[in-house]
Amino acid sequence: MHLHGSARVRDPAMDRLRGLAVVLMLFANLAPYLAPAPPPFWYRALATSCAPGFVLLAGLMVGLHRPTLAAAIRRGIALVAVGALLDVTAWGIAPFRSFDVLYLIGVSMPVLALAGRVAPWLTLALASIVFLVTPLAQEAWGHAADLRGLELVLHSAMLGGWFPLLPWLAVGAIGTALGAADVVDERHAVTRLAGWGTLLLLAGAAVWHVTDPALSTRGGYAELFYPPTFAVLGTFTGLVLLALAALKSWPTLPMTLLERFGRHSLLVYALHVLLIAHVIAPLSLERGWRVAGLGFAFLLASTALALGMIAGVPRRLGSGAHPVERRA
Repeated sequence: MHLHGSARVRDPAMDRLRGLAVVLMLFANLAPYLAPAPPPFWYRALATSCAPGFVLLAGLMVGLHRPTLAAAIRRGIALVAVGALLDVTAWGIAPFRSFDVLYLIGVSMPVLALAGRVAPWLTLALASIVFLVTPLAQEAWGHAADLRGLELVLHSAMLGGWFPLLPWLAVGAIGTALGAADVVDERHAVTRLAGWGTLLLLAGAAVWHVTDPALSTRGGYAELFYPPTFAVLGTFTGLVLLALAALKSWPTLPMTLLERFGRHSLLVYALHVLLIAHVIAPLSLERGWRVAGLGFAFLLASTALALGMIAGVPRRLGSGAHPVERRA
């Protein structure tokens, strides 16, 4: 999701990573409708990679560009508004009940903007505290069967939604700390990203081995973070950082489609949700790999075509301009 409006030169590697997360998201979100059940582990691992990529990059952008608190609040409100609109138009549910990824990033933006103004080690300490507090909160306030109204909305935001602030806020905070510490500085980016990625991957894998978390599914989706734990989020956040290091290592690889998806990820997200809700889900097709592949091809082609049409609008408008204006 394109979450920054800075005039700085864009980083193609970050656009490509965000675009890769978008492409994996298209396939992952078909799981309840088209993919065979239960999904194999490789499918679940690919699906799990999307959200940590989005949330980490959102935090990284905040750390790099240091938006004002007012700008972060405005951007956060816009993302929450899009999420609420999709809840109503796609799924026919009341806003703020699902607490999907747009709500998570939108609500996190002001917090991360404030975190970006302190020393990076303090932001990493905040992330650690969030991870440590989460299991205690899940045990103390993990059930919402008797909750109603505002209390239910708050529970969804903090613990019970699809992407609750506890512990997902910690992933954004890690991104903000790394951005503020200039880990993506071009001279040392690959080494630093690979180092932090390896550290998180090993820490997450070690906790995974010791705790052996339950890898449940939710609503037919394949991701491994229901409920979210440090074991899973640490492991996959580390993998995302290693992927970013790899993309920075090979800047000349032709990845035009990924870059385009990365630049317009919010639009692709909204469009694919509407297509799944109003085109794919009502068909009630028999699930299998062939039909899942066709569904993925349909989403990929539809969103790519939409982005191509949008990209062509400025060119068409420019074609009728005065020659001097075009050169300007």
